[in-house]
Amino acid sequence: MAERHKAPTFNHDPHKQRIMEALLYLIAEADNRKIGVTQYSLVKSLFLADKAHLNKFGRPITFDNYVAMNHGPVPSFAYNLLKNEVDLKDVYGENGPLWEKRPAPEISESAHRFTNVKRYANLDVLSESDIEALSQSLTVVTSLSFAQLRKLTHGDAAYIDAWNDESDKKSFPMSYALIFDTPDYDQAESIALASKCS
Repeated sequence: MAERHKAPTFNHDPHKQRIMEALLYLIAEADNRKIGVTQYSLVKSLFLADKAHLNKFGRPITFDNYVAMNHGPVPSFAYNLLKNEVDLKDVYGENGPLWEKRPAPEISESAHRFTNVKRYANLDVLSESDIEALSQSLTVVTSLSFAQLRKLTHGDAAYIDAWNDESDKKSFPMSYALIFDTPDYDQAESIALASKCS
């Protein structure tokens, strides 16, 4: 079977410091609200925040590259960071994890809860609009059931375009152009270029 046509993707240089600060903010804010967050809720919060900020202000928060996976859109670098697959000393100059990560077998075999940040997010790295988008996305994600959140993110045009049930692959690059409410290929390309200059 011939591979179906997909929207062009534009590779970004993820803003690694923004990603770290966004995750620290989300984990600390979840603790403050006394709600638990897993890697699933964190990556979905980043996606919804990036999408909202992109559509309102013309740029994402993290500049991470999104891929379509079985349970929805996933920011690649942030996901690797949460899986402990990033050398913290090399990338951030940190000697150890900046949060506690505990297995959550009551959710699933692969689920982990994230809590107790070792330092608070550096809000000089994030704008007021970044923080507002992150806060609002956390509210949405933690107010929905797993099934509701899965339905919401699986309905995203960029996810639908990227995902392919018939392939053996586990992830597919998503097009930033389709994360806009109205597809915008020129702006998506400009954002990718801007990510390499920041």
